Amino acid sequence: MKTPTVNSVTHPSSTHFLLFVFSILFAHACQRTEATAQELLKGFKATPNPSVSSFQALLSDSTDTFSLGFLRVNSKELALAVLHVPSSEQLWLANPTQLAPWSDRTQLFFNGSLVLSGPRERLFWSTETQGDRVVLLNSSNLQVQKLDEYVSILWQSFYFPTNTLLENQNFTSNMSLVSSNGLYSMRLGSNFIGLYAKFNEKSDSGQIYLRHKALEAKANIIDGQGAIYARINSDRFLGMYQVGTIPPVDMLPFNSFQRNITGFVFLRLESDGNLKGYYWDGSKWILDYQAISDTCELPNPCGSKMGYFKVREGAGKKKMDVGFGVGIGVLCGAIVVFVGAISFGSYKIWMRRRGVKQILEDEDGISPGPYKDLASASFRSIEMCNARR
Repeated sequence: MKTPTVNSVTHPSSTHFLLFVFSILFAHACQRTEATAQELLKGFKATPNPSVSSFQALLSDSTDTFSLGFLRVNSKELALAVLHVPSSEQLWLANPTQLAPWSDRTQLFFNGSLVLSGPRERLFWSTETQGDRVVLLNSSNLQVQKLDEYVSILWQSFYFPTNTLLENQNFTSNMSLVSSNGLYSMRLGSNFIGLYAKFNEKSDSGQIYLRHKALEAKANIIDGQGAIYARINSDRFLGMYQVGTIPPVDMLPFNSFQRNITGFVFLRLESDGNLKGYYWDGSKWILDYQAISDTCELPNPCGSKMGYFKVREGAGKKKMDVGFGVGIGVLCGAIVVFVGAISFGSYKIWMRRRGVKQILEDEDGISPGPYKDLASASFRSIEMCNARR
């Protein structure tokens, strides 16, 4: 009895079948890992995708609320950024002053340090640390970690905030928020939060234009017990704390304070010099706090409809805001009053002269002229109307 032969073309062997199944599963797993990567390990490399028009995600947190990736800037450049995915809001930029080209010669890789390099091995940005993995936490904090007996944090994006302070992020005395245009900054003093403006290039520290001193209502600042730090509390207030103290030494409440409103919160130093707080309501950002409510109290001009400009005096002297529009209005009003006064005075002089002339004409027997008509009923009624007004 002949043993039937198996056609290897139409009837694949079990080995081939298993290899085929494994290849499909492996490819699917790779695609899934690439789409929802929650950590970057040594050997990771990525280049910008030319087909991406706005943001190329590379790393996400466990909730897919935040993402690290390449952000297109001016269509031809990129920044390494952390975004709030539902709103596409930029929360952190690694290289805001040294943008890399959006090309296949730009590369992000992790070799212990997270490095963004460009053509001819140009270094745009690096963590300058040696770790085992990079993770993005649910707080949007990007960390380089070392895996040993415990997880140690070697670097995190919170060490270098730019213009944004996030919920539950500690803002210390060696940090500063800097507005996107580089003109304004927020820093901590020994017992206060200060906003500073750079009015000239020679000024390194800037001139303070807002100072909020800690009220120390719930806790006191004790000399020698460490520097203060600030943090946005999930209960919707900006608190100031001293190292080791549980109650805050000061609280700046947001509009939603103690209103049981949920949503991601952040504080941003805007390009006009104002410090504003926002929260995400699920569809849009809601303004929840602003340090300066009157636009014309900001260190920048009020705008061109308004006509405000700044008069700056010498070093150490106070800056003054002069309302050019108001000045012009007062000047115009003064001119109108002046012209009106001159006109009224001239009219009275003319009337007096006219009256004397009429009296002389009456005494000479000349027939009465227009002056006597002024005593008519019609003129008296006008006088009465004017008096009532």
